[in-house]
Amino acid sequence: MAVVDRRKQVVEAAEKSFALFGYKATTMDHVAKIANVAKGTIYTFFTNKEELFDEILRSVISDMKRIAEREVREDRPFFENLYQSMDALLEYRGSMSF
Repeated sequence: MAVVDRRKQVVEAAEKSFALFGYKATTMDHVAKIANVAKGTIYTFFTNKEELFDEILRSVISDMKRIAEREVREDRPFFENLYQSMDALLEYRGSMSF
């Protein structure tokens, strides 16, 4: 029997909702419906919409930082490192599921 990670389910649903409706129009009801959970389930993990959005932003920023750091090489000129990092970040952006 598979264990369902409700928190992850809520975060993924919120990513979709923010992408579809924007921050302002996204409601916890939208997120709950997309996640197929009761609205109260969201509040067991997040106090409010701002906290949920912050969680998503922290995750994306962390991913972006890791990608950029992976591309930087000490033996390359600054602008080549910049180009490689930006290219990798654009590829990451294109691969985002929401």
